[in-house]
Amino acid sequence: MFGTPTPGADPLGPFEFAHTVDIGKPAGEVYPLLDWADPRNAKRALGNKIEHLDASPTRFRLWLDLVPGHCFEIVVTDQMPGRHYAFRSEIVPPMGRLVSSHETYRIEPLDEASCRLRLSISATFAGGMSDQDFEMETTLMSIAGQNALAKLRVQAEQGPEAVHALETLQMDCDED
Repeated sequence: MFGTPTPGADPLGPFEFAHTVDIGKPAGEVYPLLDWADPRNAKRALGNKIEHLDASPTRFRLWLDLVPGHCFEIVVTDQMPGRHYAFRSEIVPPMGRLVSSHETYRIEPLDEASCRLRLSISATFAGGMSDQDFEMETTLMSIAGQNALAKLRVQAEQGPEAVHALETLQMDCDED
């Protein structure tokens, strides 16, 4: 289907991934979990470090406890409070074959107490992969998107402690 790319080949993509989850909280309570500048941001609430770059309101750097030694360079590309939030990110140094991604979150109120969160990811991968490696990378990206929405739902509905418990369970399963 893709053939066997040669090492050093041009980046592949972008490839699109889409995920949706219903959350038992109103859109106005979910949006701050996405906003890198908001003190209620989901990653910040979990104890991860987020800093503004320069004096720009749209550039951030994120360090995740779960991936030590890497940081995420983030540029917010679009935002409308309570409705949508989008950003481009690059991992430094790169992890796996992911070169960059652009994530767009759209929040659709379902009623006064709940909303639907849609995540679209546009990902670009390093070239030079075998078909098997490419399949693995796209599978991992799909799982990462589903996992991100699941954690956002848990955090919105149950709080950051519940996400920590979920992450501990995931880490225990990975070790088995």
